[in-house]
Amino acid sequence: MRNSGNRPRWGGWLLLILLALGVAAYLRFAALAYSEIGPDQSILTLIAMRFVNGGPLPLAANKSSAGIMNPPLIVYLLALPLRLRPLLSSPILFQAALSWGGVALLAWGSQRLFGRRVAALAALLFAVNPWAVHYSRFLWNPNPIPFFATLLLLALFFFLRPMPAQSAPPPSRNAWLSLALLCLAAITQLHLSGLVLLPTVGLILLLYWRQWPAPSWRGRLWPLLLGLGLALLLYLPFLRFEQAVGFGDLQAVFDALIGGRSGVTGAVAAAETNTASLALVLELADGAAVWGAQSVWPAALPDGFFLTTLLRWLFVASLAWAAGMIAWDARRRQPLSPRQLARGGLLLWVLLPVLFYLRHTVYLQNYYFLYIFPAPFLLVALMVDDWLAALARRNWPTMARQGVMAGVLAVVLAIAAWQFLINQTGLRLLQRGEIGPPQTAAQVTAAISVTSDLLARYPTCDLT
Repeated sequence: MRNSGNRPRWGGWLLLILLALGVAAYLRFAALAYSEIGPDQSILTLIAMRFVNGGPLPLAANKSSAGIMNPPLIVYLLALPLRLRPLLSSPILFQAALSWGGVALLAWGSQRLFGRRVAALAALLFAVNPWAVHYSRFLWNPNPIPFFATLLLLALFFFLRPMPAQSAPPPSRNAWLSLALLCLAAITQLHLSGLVLLPTVGLILLLYWRQWPAPSWRGRLWPLLLGLGLALLLYLPFLRFEQAVGFGDLQAVFDALIGGRSGVTGAVAAAETNTASLALVLELADGAAVWGAQSVWPAALPDGFFLTTLLRWLFVASLAWAAGMIAWDARRRQPLSPRQLARGGLLLWVLLPVLFYLRHTVYLQNYYFLYIFPAPFLLVALMVDDWLAALARRNWPTMARQGVMAGVLAVVLAIAAWQFLINQTGLRLLQRGEIGPPQTAAQVTAAISVTSDLLARYPTCDLT
């Protein structure tokens, strides 16, 4: 393989990408018998199983904590593995596979857009992020969001990617916009907090409208209309449900956003303004406090918590770095590059939801912001890659230059190793029974097996 300057050979970065994918698979698929099965998981699986067994098409899913009915996409997703294998483990494995697929998509797309080093670093940080791992290991409405958010971000970047001069865009490039809009509709179905991505994606498309590949407005219009049509098709069952209930849930969503009264939930709390949204986004980015109230988990870890703080500051620095590079390139009137496009898009992706939810009427939780994944990992990877490229150009002695570059990489690898240890410690405690949900998939599966056996032997038995 070719070696460009002082960059490590392709084989080294390929090994790191493969390591990231292997680690992501281990952390997401290991010990899934301990996956939580609570009321939400039971209701969603029951609705999906009823559909698989020949029931009517679900028009809505379960009811949210705000009293609003959730759209049915999560049920359709769970029905896919249940159709193939009607066991409780099937949708749990499917959710883990979706999460792993998000890491794989990030590695593939980042390599195509920004190079192998960015792909390796971003995929590794995504693979070991404790919150990304946490939400991959059980069934819940918002848990598939990181997969669709990764696909949405990459689709936007591929659609808007600047092409070399005198180079015609491939005919398939327009399809990326249609895919992006379909993913956007999916995210808003999985959790209504994703509605903030509507203005975010709209602003990205508007700011970079000159990058739309078609030379005419007619050519630019058809992928937009196709994407909107697919999004509408995805929403048709839920719109049918809302029509039957007088669109009461949509009014409740509006009331929750602005404060006031809701016909579904009664009085909505008055809006308050604070920085909870910023704190929760930072929490997701650095993986802090994934153990919640289970104090035995952090107590079982060595004293490496400074690495979590370091990652938080790296993420904050990556936001400032992206903004600074955008200003620097604008001052030098540099032509738009894929990196410039990504910096602008990622800044909007992270900051607009934070600003939008500075004023809110609901108690915010970090899963309200799962769609920020994988932006933090890409931002940090792009910044570190810029630093390494700048160091490679320095007129320093070779040993000194390579030593500093190795030190920068060692910091990122140490953070990744620390986050892997956090996850691994949690898995070990889970298997020992020291932490865990009140009811697990293994327990429910055993209960189902016993019940099926009793009903087979005693058909008239009443188990209620």
